[in-house]
Amino acid sequence: MNSSSEQVDALPATIQETERLGRSVFSRTVARRAKSGRVLPKVFTVAGSISVDRLSYASPEAMAEIGRERGLGRKHPRNFFGWAVLTAGRVREVGGYAEATPRAENPYHADIRFREDSALDETRRQMEVKWQAKELADRSTWLEAPPAAAMRSA
Repeated sequence: MNSSSEQVDALPATIQETERLGRSVFSRTVARRAKSGRVLPKVFTVAGSISVDRLSYASPEAMAEIGRERGLGRKHPRNFFGWAVLTAGRVREVGGYAEATPRAENPYHADIRFREDSALDETRRQMEVKWQAKELADRSTWLEAPPAAAMRSA
């Protein structure tokens, strides 16, 4: 077993406060804004769970390869630029939590979730999603994806 497989096998099931989570960015415009110091809320504006990568457990190069494959595998292929990064503790500050949800194509996958208030009507629910997205964006920093390897080793 190689060291990267051993590392995947050693992933803890519980996400700790200090764990770094990265929301993948496939938009050049959003990446430029984030690179200049402002992560846009639209990165996190999703109804339901928000897919993230557990960046604390793999190299940026390995995670970027997963991001590139995910971008190319979309119905409308997109380039992968990097991540909006925050810790699980920052997610908890705004009432959310992170849950490990590994997938075959990405063993480092996790979801950010918020407890839903069934008493909220649709308008208030949408306002809540926007508020959560803004708060997550404000707590995030930008991590640019490293360049793709020019040659792959055999």
